[in-house]
Amino acid sequence: MEKLLIFIVIVLISFIIFVIYFIFKILQFVIQAINLYKKMIVRQDATLKLLIDVRDNTKQFENDSLKEAENEILIEPKDTFKKCPKCNTTVPALYKRCSKCGHGFNDEKYFCDECNAEVSADAKSCPKCGAQFE
Repeated sequence: MEKLLIFIVIVLISFIIFVIYFIFKILQFVIQAINLYKKMIVRQDATLKLLIDVRDNTKQFENDSLKEAENEILIEPKDTFKKCPKCNTTVPALYKRCSKCGHGFNDEKYFCDECNAEVSADAKSCPKCGAQFE
């Protein structure tokens, strides 16, 4: 009977140790998740601030959170942004108009019917041969 009681106590203590270990593992997982969430929030905040700076062509959000996340933000390919020919502001390539001056972007190429020279979309006449456009 004594041996059975000792065995039950050992099993019970082992179970309690396992439960405590399991609870600590869950807490460790929760702490890791919270830390990852905090890093994600810092990155999103810094990304939004950088996008506002790019949109407005300013440096108004130069602070510690930007410096912390500067190395973590992925650098976009060069064709992601373009410069406005009118005011030289950098805007996302998908924009149809400049966010600062309102200049419209038109990526289509136009050619003169007379001399086949490339002309701008808003040209009234061909710069090469002088032909008038409608």
